[in-house]
Amino acid sequence: MRFVQFLLPLATTLLLIGCGPGGNSFIINGEFTGMKAGELYLYNPNSIDGRIDTLTVKDGVFSYEGEIEDTVPYVLLFPNAVEHVIFVSPGKTIEYSAATNDLKNYQVVGSEENELMDRFRLETSSLKENQIKNIAKQYIKENITSPVAFYLFDRYFIQDDYSTTAELSALLKVLKKQNPNHRLIYMAEGILANASAMKTGNKVPDVSLMNISKEKRQLWPKKKSDYTLIFFWASWIRNSYDMLWRMRQLQSSNSERMRFVGISLDNERYKWEDQVRRDSLIIEHYCDGLSWSSPAIQKLGLGTIPYYVIVDQSHKVLVSGTDVEQMAKDVSKYVK
Repeated sequence: MRFVQFLLPLATTLLLIGCGPGGNSFIINGEFTGMKAGELYLYNPNSIDGRIDTLTVKDGVFSYEGEIEDTVPYVLLFPNAVEHVIFVSPGKTIEYSAATNDLKNYQVVGSEENELMDRFRLETSSLKENQIKNIAKQYIKENITSPVAFYLFDRYFIQDDYSTTAELSALLKVLKKQNPNHRLIYMAEGILANASAMKTGNKVPDVSLMNISKEKRQLWPKKKSDYTLIFFWASWIRNSYDMLWRMRQLQSSNSERMRFVGISLDNERYKWEDQVRRDSLIIEHYCDGLSWSSPAIQKLGLGTIPYYVIVDQSHKVLVSGTDVEQMAKDVSKYVK
């Protein structure tokens, strides 16, 4: 009898597992028209570990299973840098479909968040960036408790170099009322509190940094350089490597008048260490392993990566940006 009593709950558990992911697990089933085989990348932008998984597409389909505690966005990244957002929830199966000849119009079903995001994409598909931002504001205000609102807040306002303090402040006020402890609230507050830190014409404050030997160093040493290029990056951001490679090129021919500083937002220091140990040039590398929670990053008011600033002897910002080719032009402008 006791054996039968044991088998009944076990059978029920197995039945539930067979019906769906269950618990904190989720499944993404993907289908492509026009793609028989290939590799894609998937990552959670909210994750602090910076993990990127490789998805193998075979016969036009793929399946991915993971675990999360709350509804969060995952980003599907294509080799040509196109990104698709997919919201996943504990215990749910999400169905994704796209055509390789029309990646702009993909579809995701399986949750309210994906249906909301699909409506947003449909409504903004033919609009310009500034027009999309206006629609994003509307969606944020109408869906302030939805993870979609925070994704749009991050994508179109926190990560946008052209967002004004007034825009961020207004949306932050709306979102904070019902989501006071969300990580993006803290990030936006940090940006607003230090909004002038890396703006053209203002001085970059001194911060404490950690080198590869885990020694603390100040950003601004006593010995001054004519110019300093500070580059913010992370090993889990793919286009960081393009900018890092270009910075090495620039350093090899401009080291006499310009100081080069790399600050990583990695929280797994061993990945960062593997990368910088291969660096044969004299670039100062720093990483405290705290990613966006780093006191240095918060004091500097950094809002996106990769990002660079060029400052003069007095630590005043001359120029800043995210474009790798523009960075090279900016360096040549000051170091001739």
